[in-house]
Amino acid sequence: MQARSTKSFSGGWRMRISLDRALFMQPTLQLLDEPTNHLDLRAVLWLEQYLCSQWKKTLILVSHDRDFLNTVCNDIIHLHHKSLHVYRGNFDDFESGYEQKRKEMNKKFEVYEKQMKAARKTGSKAAQDKVKDQAMSKAHKEVAKGKGKGKNVANDDDNVKLADLPQKWHDYKVEFHFPEPTLLTPPLLQLIDVGFGYPNRPDFKLSDVDVGIDMGTRVAIVGPNGAGKSTILNLLAGGLNPSEREARRSQKLRIGRYSQHFVDLLTMEENAVQYLLRLHPDQGGMSKAEVVRGNLGKFGLPGHNHLTPIVKLSGGQKARVVFTSISMSNPHIR
Repeated sequence: MQARSTKSFSGGWRMRISLDRALFMQPTLQLLDEPTNHLDLRAVLWLEQYLCSQWKKTLILVSHDRDFLNTVCNDIIHLHHKSLHVYRGNFDDFESGYEQKRKEMNKKFEVYEKQMKAARKTGSKAAQDKVKDQAMSKAHKEVAKGKGKGKNVANDDDNVKLADLPQKWHDYKVEFHFPEPTLLTPPLLQLIDVGFGYPNRPDFKLSDVDVGIDMGTRVAIVGPNGAGKSTILNLLAGGLNPSEREARRSQKLRIGRYSQHFVDLLTMEENAVQYLLRLHPDQGGMSKAEVVRGNLGKFGLPGHNHLTPIVKLSGGQKARVVFTSISMSNPHIR
């Protein structure tokens, strides 16, 4: 396998190659961006053990794997409202500290709003300015107190300004909605004793794969990196054709697919609206572009990124574009 081109590997093997390159260098500073993506469980456990017991230098990582963060990290930096907030401990400690800070901030906001409401009733601008000045002064004192205790606080003197007056804490929330497709009579999708092998890959062979998928079926395909999980999904979705026997699909079947290499399917020079209009041209409403933008908003892509070239979006934002496309195709199987 070591003689093959990297692009021929699955996501898990690509991540192993990338990690091997980074760890072999033995750098002073190790930056890992989503290192557990696509790795199987044993590989993740090995990486956790290595970083905890053998890596003695500086490590900065980005991850959405809370178990990995709990095991590996002893500091969490939270980017919130365009400021960096430092929390000591692992991810569980961060959640506890975050909740405490949220309650404290909301309490301060309630007190501030109550005082401002009373000042507005007097009709005196001086009274309102006094409340603001008191809040600003208190913020400066809290920063100075934190520095005196050696705390690493996000809001330093340069950041304490009018915009940092007590505000209501806004939590980050995500809620995706997929439309309900029309019901199809079974069978929707079948692999009948399918066999498959890649050209010039004697190390890999699938045989006697027998799968049936109907409306409401929920299936998880598990196995180590390289076992053939993505290949089976490709056979189900029609991206690959069996070399033995056949795959059967309902003529009305629509499949929505999120691939581990989804970025390869995006057109980087287009923006999200152009990309989705090209894939889904039959949009109702007065403005097709506005319908598309509404769908992007439902999946959490901010309005100012709708017309940004896809190449400039983050990995998570690119994923939201793909999820929007899946939703717009109204699939029977995802």
